[in-house]
Amino acid sequence: MPLATSQSDASLSVRPGEKYAAIALDAASRLQGPVNLGNGVFALPNANVVLPEHWTEWLGSIRADAIRTAPVLLLAKAASDAVGVLDHENVALQRRLDALYWCLLASGPLRVEGGVRFTGARGPGGIDVRQVSETRSVVSLQGLLHPPLTEPHLRRAAVMSLSLSELLAAPGMRRIKMAVRTFMLAFEEENIGERIHQFVRCIDGIVCARGREQFKERSKLFVGEQASSVCSELYLMRNNAEHFSDPAKGLDPLPLREDLVRAFRRAHEAEALARYCMCRLVETRAWSHLTDDDRVDEFWRISVEQRAAAWGPPLDLAAAVAQFNPAYVPDET
Repeated sequence: MPLATSQSDASLSVRPGEKYAAIALDAASRLQGPVNLGNGVFALPNANVVLPEHWTEWLGSIRADAIRTAPVLLLAKAASDAVGVLDHENVALQRRLDALYWCLLASGPLRVEGGVRFTGARGPGGIDVRQVSETRSVVSLQGLLHPPLTEPHLRRAAVMSLSLSELLAAPGMRRIKMAVRTFMLAFEEENIGERIHQFVRCIDGIVCARGREQFKERSKLFVGEQASSVCSELYLMRNNAEHFSDPAKGLDPLPLREDLVRAFRRAHEAEALARYCMCRLVETRAWSHLTDDDRVDEFWRISVEQRAAAWGPPLDLAAAVAQFNPAYVPDET
């Protein structure tokens, strides 16, 4: 039995002699039909995956139900001469989808909450599942309503994922690779201070600041002069979280409710800025300027004009969080 879905295109099933990896994604979606993303990768909305009966025993009922009813199924598959073993081919397919998942989170503030990852093959005895786990979860922070996943998001993420895979496979660049990893970790954080901490760490992987003032100055490359004061506050809030202090310590004092709203706004701004930095880094292969500490220092020593030409247009941070609504921010509990 193939990994069958309600979609009629036979190419969307795992056929004999193929290995596969999949992510059953818990996400709001506006997809109108299957999307072929190239390189053997597909996205299927409301796939209604038909699982063999014995899969429920392998996976557990909760995971099996999550796969059966997933709003979006991401599927990667490829022919194999070794369908009987779980090996580097399965790992490669899974990494392809993991990169796509990372790039989806980078492509926009989407209503995505994570999903179930699984991989296997279809051999003489039918399709099997050899490994299963959860993706990293995503906490959607209150204050903004996130839009559903669309085909343009997927196509942008698919192109970006090729560059991301190239970056991760390249030697060296420890700082940048840690920033990429931290970007994903930040989405799991519910605590405002820790969420800002992780997103600012991600940005600082590129900024490489030695203190708050340098972070503010260098961040002008990303947000322009006007929003650099926001970056200064973000850096201070990051330091507060690093030292287990209240996020607002050292900021202008505000009444309790206004202080809470400011914290949520800053968290959304940190997320938007980190997303912009990661997309720019990967989509334009800007990592070529940041391959090691010497190249990083060299990049920040060239003129403002040269850096702007190399990096590209700044982010309009105010526009990025224009839909922020204090009414969506819950009272502190």
